[in-house]
Amino acid sequence: MFDSGDLPSAYELVEKLVHQGDLLRELPGAELYYFIGICREGAQDLAGAYEALTMATRLDDKHEQARTALERVSPVL
Repeated sequence: MFDSGDLPSAYELVEKLVHQGDLLRELPGAELYYFIGICREGAQDLAGAYEALTMATRLDDKHEQARTALERVSPVL
């Protein structure tokens, strides 16, 4: 889904797994939060993307893709 560009379907699946708690419990890590953030960004859930990408950068402050994506979705203050 994600690789084929079907972000709405990827977003739906990721959100379902996140809300069930299974995904984050089984695979906690910066890459997972980055993936969640990208799916949320693609679905225009910018607040959710910001939350996930912030967590990704907290878990791995050298994760350049997450930092770049976080800059894109960060609210202007």
